[in-house]
Amino acid sequence: MKKSKMLGVTLLEISLVLAIAALIIVLSIRYYQQSNDAESANAALTQITSIASAADSVSNVAGSYVTGLGATAAAAGTTLNSLLSWPGGSASATIGNSPWGSAITVAAVPTQNTYQISFAATPTSICNLLKVRITTNAHFTTAATCAANAAFTYTYTSNP
Repeated sequence: MKKSKMLGVTLLEISLVLAIAALIIVLSIRYYQQSNDAESANAALTQITSIASAADSVSNVAGSYVTGLGATAAAAGTTLNSLLSWPGGSASATIGNSPWGSAITVAAVPTQNTYQISFAATPTSICNLLKVRITTNAHFTTAATCAANAAFTYTYTSNP
């Protein structure tokens, strides 16, 4: 009598293939999320440097972020306070939206050489990336704790 040879795959082989496929899917999703967070952090950093450049342009013309060169600068609208609209006398003004859709606000009373910007509802993973990247520049300081969907706030100093 001849032994019959079995054809096909065993349950162990199928399980092994499924485990490898699941591992690949999990790793690719994690990589996708990390790349999205990095892209959002880079876009936020671009916004941060644009805000700093615009504020420095105002400061160079006016002499400071607040007082400018006296009444002439304020009348000409060349101080940071005069360029921003403070709705209803509030303590801050919204100047745009972050890459993740939350508001970006600037403090209503910047000092002679500093001002404070806040990104509302910043995801924790993006906050951590921003905190690491922004502290490499001596002009920026932040005390962000990166709690879940907390605001990421930084202070810019023109001459640290």
